Amino acid sequence: MPFAHLYCVLLLLLLANALRNVYSITVSVEVAGSSAHYAQIGDAVEFTCIVSGAAKAVGYRWLKDGVGVSTANRITGIGRSSLRIFHLTIEDSGGYGCQVTLSTGEVRGSQTKARLTVFGLPEINFYPDVSYQESLSARLTCRGKNYDRVFWFRNDEKLLLDDDPRYEITDHIGETLIIRNVTLSDAGSYTSQAKSTSGGRTEKSLTLTVETEPKVVLHPANVTVQVGFRATLTCNISGIPTPGKTWFRGRTQKTVNTKNIRYVIRNDRTSSTLIIENIKKTDEDYYYCAGMNDHGHVQSNKGKVVVGSPPTPPPSGLPPIQIVAFKTIAYGRNDSITCRAQGLVRPIVSWTKDKQPLSDPSLSQDETGDLFVVNVTYDHAGQYVCTIEVNNRPAVIQTVHVDVKGPPGPPVITTAKVFDGVITVNWTDPSFDGNSPITGYEAYWRQATGRDLWSSVTVNRSSTVNRSSTVIDVRSSLLATGVYTYDLAVKASNDYGVSRRSDVEEFVFFYVKNSSILNQNKTVEIISSSEIEILFAVLGLLVVTGIGVLLRSRCRKNVSRQKEVQRPKDSTGQKIRETRNASAKEEKSARQTSRPTFIEINPYEKRRTQSYSHEPLFSGIGTPV
Repeated sequence: MPFAHLYCVLLLLLLANALRNVYSITVSVEVAGSSAHYAQIGDAVEFTCIVSGAAKAVGYRWLKDGVGVSTANRITGIGRSSLRIFHLTIEDSGGYGCQVTLSTGEVRGSQTKARLTVFGLPEINFYPDVSYQESLSARLTCRGKNYDRVFWFRNDEKLLLDDDPRYEITDHIGETLIIRNVTLSDAGSYTSQAKSTSGGRTEKSLTLTVETEPKVVLHPANVTVQVGFRATLTCNISGIPTPGKTWFRGRTQKTVNTKNIRYVIRNDRTSSTLIIENIKKTDEDYYYCAGMNDHGHVQSNKGKVVVGSPPTPPPSGLPPIQIVAFKTIAYGRNDSITCRAQGLVRPIVSWTKDKQPLSDPSLSQDETGDLFVVNVTYDHAGQYVCTIEVNNRPAVIQTVHVDVKGPPGPPVITTAKVFDGVITVNWTDPSFDGNSPITGYEAYWRQATGRDLWSSVTVNRSSTVNRSSTVIDVRSSLLATGVYTYDLAVKASNDYGVSRRSDVEEFVFFYVKNSSILNQNKTVEIISSSEIEILFAVLGLLVVTGIGVLLRSRCRKNVSRQKEVQRPKDSTGQKIRETRNASAKEEKSARQTSRPTFIEINPYEKRRTQSYSHEPLFSGIGTPV
């Protein structure tokens, strides 16, 4: 190549390099002068694309997470140097960058230069309460926006899939909870808690209703009354929704004629009562009730009403008729005590209780003479006397002995023992049995974390078996060697209800995994927490004392060695040997002094103090007691 041609090529290369330097540019994106920007939901934000260099930008393109920003009503400036986004949502969060087209046709820019984080409270749309028939699958759904995860709670307890195999979450966010084969125990309030990555949290609750078909709980009984008296028949029909109740008469389905003022039907949520006032011989028949709701129809057994002759007032000068009756009423309910005044001519009825006029506002007398008791308490027990006067003289004196029965009081846990992960709990009977024999107990337990649900076991009690203890197998929850604490409680029951729960007692024991020899059978009685604190304080003092003696002996050893180093050597080395012998004696003495002291605690020693709520059942050191 001639030298002139080589010179021209070199000149062209130098010119191209100069032009490239002239037209070189850089592109950056700034948001309020920062690469990170935070905004709340509903706010507005502006991004600015700044181009520096000699070339001119003739076009702009905005990117979000590497993808072009799409056109929307609340977004402006997509093809300009400034991008504005109004009414921000969680979805607007991400990394923003811009690309520019230069006058030279070259495209420059970055994928991400600014990062936007939009935060705020999640929103849950309103959703109604739901109802499902028993044994079907219930679907609880949470729908909304601005959240990343949904958690479900019931009665302030977080629902976990491991709690019940019937629970199922159908999506990765947790918006839908499925409860398969629902029962009445599943009914209640459920709360969905929506959370966002920015820390916002919103809760909303709904009510799950479990619907059931009608079921007869109480059938009407046979009734025998005298002419002119009142006949009362009652039946109880349960069901959800509440069944509509109707009374029928006779062997055929003939509806009771409520247009007759002597026939009165009173319905509430579960019970239905048929009242026949001033009964006549023509009212003698079979009566039964029926209930119906959306899920079925049910019919009770028939109760027979027999009508007898009315009582005759005694002739003048004869003593009044004496009637003695016994009645049991249930605690906490409403009931009535019948006075046989119907059928007499213009009777005057008066009541006394325990030979005193009635003054309790919970006792009221109706126009027929019957006495009604509202919200029965044990104070309502006693002797009631109804006096019926005819022609200004006593005709009938009726004495009713009323007994009140109700649920028992709570039992008291006395001792607990453990053997290889099986806890035996003992308790004493309630101090008050509700005037009805105890029929059974329900023992409850859970790990004392405050988060676990209660587990329970039923202990039946008959006249031949007097059981006030039970065993609880907790081996499945003892995953490793260590100290475990369990809450224990007991309820008692009789024919009239269930007691309140006993005081919750803490049972603490040390468990050694796969060692039935160490996990031996030992019993401990409830002791106060102050005793435990004193015992641990003594143990702590012993440990500290042992450490102090050990440190003291080592200090003496170091001092002796320093003296040995500082002492000058004599020609025979006698003094050095004496020093070493003395140091060895001191070291041996210190080792004997610094040995830790152990106090043997008799795990079988019985301690009995007053039982308090939330006091632990103390266990010894190393083995369960």
